[in-house]
This record gives sequence, C-alpha cells and structure tokens, in this order.
Amino acid sequence: MTKLAILGGSSPFTAAFIDALAQAARRLPRCALWLHGRNGQNLESISRYGAVCLEPLGWSVNSTALLREALEGAYIVIHQIRYGGLKGRAKDERIAADYGAAADETLGPSALNCILRTVPELRDVSRQIALTAPEAWVLNLTNPLSAVTAIMLDCGVARCVGLCELPLYTASLAADVLGVPFHETHWQYAGLNHRGFIMSLEHGGRDLLPELAARLDGDTIGGITAREVSELGALPTKYFQVACGRERPQAGRAAVLSALRDQIAAELLRNASTTPPSIRKRYLEWYSLSVVPMVVALHSSEPKREIVNVRVLNGLVEEVHANVSCKSIDALPSPAITSASVQRWIEDYRAHEKGVMRCIENPSPTSIAAALLADPISPPAYAKPMADAIWTSYQMAMTTGETA
Repeated sequence: MTKLAILGGSSPFTAAFIDALAQAARRLPRCALWLHGRNGQNLESISRYGAVCLEPLGWSVNSTALLREALEGAYIVIHQIRYGGLKGRAKDERIAADYGAAADETLGPSALNCILRTVPELRDVSRQIALTAPEAWVLNLTNPLSAVTAIMLDCGVARCVGLCELPLYTASLAADVLGVPFHETHWQYAGLNHRGFIMSLEHGGRDLLPELAARLDGDTIGGITAREVSELGALPTKYFQVACGRERPQAGRAAVLSALRDQIAAELLRNASTTPPSIRKRYLEWYSLSVVPMVVALHSSEPKREIVNVRVLNGLVEEVHANVSCKSIDALPSPAITSASVQRWIEDYRAHEKGVMRCIENPSPTSIAAALLADPISPPAYAKPMADAIWTSYQMAMTTGETA
C-alpha cells in the first residue's frame, strides 16, 4: 500500500476529502491513509469516518498526533494545516476590514498578516517534511498559497506544488456558457494563484473564448461581466472583482467557518458512519476538482494534464499547467499573452508577490508598507497605518511564539 498523509487532518472539513477519495477509489490503488492533527477528539472522529468510507474499499485508515509518524514512508503528503486556526484568521480579517480592504485570507492585507505570523511554524513543519519524507510529493493547500508554497520549497521540500481548483472551475463555467462539454476542451491559463486569466478555450480546434462575452448576455461568470471579458480578451478568476475594487468583503468569514466547523465536528462525534449533513454548507470542491485528480495522476504511469503552482524562472510561484504522472510533475510553458491589459495585470501581480517575498525575508514596517503599496487590493491611503498594525501583530507573534 502507498501511504497518503494529511497534515491538518483533524479539521472536520477533511470529511469532504474522504468522500472525494471514496468516489475516486476505483481509479486508485489501495492506500494507507494517515491523518495528522492536534485536536484529538476530532482526529478520532474523522479517523472513524474514514474507516467507514475507505476500509470496505481495501484502504487502511490511521491517525496520529506525531508529525514524524504521519510523514515516515509517505508517498503523498497533503499539507492543509491552518496555522493559528480560525482564531488567527479572524485577526487577519480584522486588520484588513479596519481599513476598508478586502478581508480575504488568500490575498491583500489579511494574507500578508497571515503569512508573516505563521512563517516560523511553517518553516519548522517544512523542515520536518524535508527531513522525514524527502521523496514525498507534497500537495500544499494552505493559504496564502503562492507564498506558503515558496517557503516550503525554500525549506527543502523539493517536490512541493500548490493546488487550487479555481482555474479549472472557472474554465468549466465558461464551457457551460459556451454550450460545449468541458472534458472535450483544451484551455490555457496564465497568472498567479487567484490572480490569473483563462487565455483560451478551444473545442474542435477552434478557440471559443472570443464568443464568451456575447454568450453571457447580461449574466456573469463568478461576478465577471461580459464587458470585462471583452476588454481583457480573457476570462479572469472571480478574485478580479476584488482587485478592481468592485467587491470589498468584510471580516466575519472566520466566525462563520468556526461555527460550521464545530457543527460538523459535533455531527461526526454523534455519528461517524454517514456524511455529516452540515458539510454541504461549505464549498469544498477543491478536493474533488484538484486534490484527488492529482493523487490519481501521481499513481498513473501515463501523464495527466493538471493545474499546479510551481516555481518558475522568475523565481516566483505561479500557476501553470503540468504533465503529472508517478514519474514527475513537468510544468508546461505559459501561453503567450497577447492582451496588453492582461500583461499589465500579471506584471502588477508579480511585483506585489515579489514585495511579499521580500517582506517575508526581511520583515519591517518599511517592507510591509512597500508590499501593501504594490498590492492592487490594499487602499494606498491606508498603507502606513495598515503596515503599523501588521508589524505590531508580527512582533507579538514573534514574542509569544503563537501564530494566532
């Protein structure tokens, strides 16, 4: 049996991953699933649920609070640890919301505060992965995805890639609007995680993307309008609305997720033999659309085309297509960008990501402010007070050793 380890496996939301694995089991060899987490009660409940779902299919399910035990001999490691928990996310959200910025854990001031407070623990875990499971394929789901993946690579986790289903999901929505079966299309994507663009969507040898704006007919794709598609000559992911300032979500998502997490945990504790009903209240499609297909591809001798986040020649972690098999993950070249507007956006995103990475290497009020000023999501007028708030949060985390 190959060993599949999930770090952060005591999250009750992991039940959705177990469901996705069970549905794909016929495309996989029998595996030994190891769940690692810090919440003992949740870990036990999720392990029981995993056993109910997977052991009849020939899998084994184990759990441990010891990181080394989870990692030893692993072929694939799923890294989904939420450093500081949802309590930490709530603090990240407040820093952004206090200054009118989007309170999103993946982008903007919230993401910057998140990565700075979690770097020490993230580096410790990454070094343990590199030492204990140097040959494992490590699939990172932890946000902010690009920066976390870069740090893990820098710590010696050589076979680490970041995963996100959003490009594939966005392209599939476009195929629906265009009236073509998504599995028959060939599509191209360029950009960074949550900051990219579908550049083409071919069916029958013809690029249908130029027809998308007309087909939308007043509707949107994830909030992206026909006018934006037409002006860009490409289809951005839904987060483009945030970058443009059209959407400014406020803090509070952490509290919602915390309540839902506790509800799912209670349902699993009462009955670990059926899918917890409340899990359907959260979008968790990254497991079925991105993670499980990668697990399948990494067990296949024939390459499969998947979307991954890897380090590219400019030194940043960017989102690209790759041929994935049990032998290798081979990144494919990004498509040529013919749209000047798209090119400008991607260069802005890259400039911001470079600022974030400089901030991680040398945190200071100055480097934090520079990263915020390079960020399309951050209100420039509040760069200094936000930088001061993030710097204070960072110093507190370094003093107490607590990521929350």
